[in-house]
Amino acid sequence: MPKAAKKQQEPSGPFGDMFPYRETFETYHELPKKSRQPEEVMRELRSIARQENSRWQTGQISGTYYHGGMEHYAYLNRVFALFSHVNLLQRDMCPSGTKFEGEVIAMTARMLGADLAREKDPQAEVCGAITSGGTESIILPMLAYREQAKAERAITAPEMVVPDTIHPAFSKGAHFFGIKLIRVPVGADYLADVERDAARDRAQHHRDRGFGGELSARADRSDREVVRPRA
Repeated sequence: MPKAAKKQQEPSGPFGDMFPYRETFETYHELPKKSRQPEEVMRELRSIARQENSRWQTGQISGTYYHGGMEHYAYLNRVFALFSHVNLLQRDMCPSGTKFEGEVIAMTARMLGADLAREKDPQAEVCGAITSGGTESIILPMLAYREQAKAERAITAPEMVVPDTIHPAFSKGAHFFGIKLIRVPVGADYLADVERDAARDRAQHHRDRGFGGELSARADRSDREVVRPRA
């Protein structure tokens, strides 16, 4: 519940601005002895949502919000409400999860050039998986590449050539899976010269398409200049 009005204190410490509600709302360290009315909780959450929406809606953010308009968000919330109680482990009880997941993967694969891959190799198997976020999306391919290299080329001490600007999850995955990271400096053009550090004819290539990656697959249709990574 809201606290009595206080003068807002300046955030303290390096992460002080991550706890802005300490002076305006109660902080719970255990289950409260008395329950709160649902509408009271909603008023508090609506207040928090308004404050946070006003920040990211300026557009001055790093790119982690995918804004389709508040009306579209309202529609997505209605859809989510139909399945928010579902545990997707129970695919026998909720086969809709299999349908939705398969369709999202198929549509995304086609956006990223699955048809071109099949034209080049009719036997190519295009597949995918829906993950919980960027870290899982990075470490799963690392595991897949490690296992493929071990099975097909008897590589037991795998290495990855990566730019200095890699996502921290690559370091985490390397630690988990026993992969040596070879870091390559990034030049003034923000590109890493992997040619001097990797046998390109035999190296697997991973491209992170987390931000705008789906657009790069269609860049040739654009009249804008596109800076492409060295592949």
